[in-house]
Amino acid sequence: MIGGPAGPIIRTASTATLTSTQVRNVAVNVSWTASDGFVYNETTGFDDNQDGLLNDRPAGVGLRSLRTAPQSTINTRVTYTWTLATGASDVRPAPGALARYRLSLFVNVTNLMNRANLGGYSGVMTSPFFEQPTVAFNPRRIDVGMNISF
Repeated sequence: MIGGPAGPIIRTASTATLTSTQVRNVAVNVSWTASDGFVYNETTGFDDNQDGLLNDRPAGVGLRSLRTAPQSTINTRVTYTWTLATGASDVRPAPGALARYRLSLFVNVTNLMNRANLGGYSGVMTSPFFEQPTVAFNPRRIDVGMNISF
């Protein structure tokens, strides 16, 4: 029996995150993740060995012998925070006082570059989608919101 990688093996995966609070009351976070493709099986689409299963591999082809396209995503979040008060009776905080009440507005962008990360690959040789992706994961998404913390 010819073997291949065990499970959904990814040979290389990287993550990088940058956080900046250089501008007063503004926090910016940018993260990037990337990985090699996942492995999947190549099959004939027929019951070649008459065992009642249609998951037979071609002769000489190992388990999990195909690999999907690499994936990469950049996400970012920008938050602006106002300090409202330090206690129940305070209208404005004193300089240097710890903020008790804060209002934050944020914009969160998932998949900033709108890169198509492909999946749903078919390893069935008789399929018209053989070695082709059938789905694109995580299209760009923009969320705008507000937080109140106390």
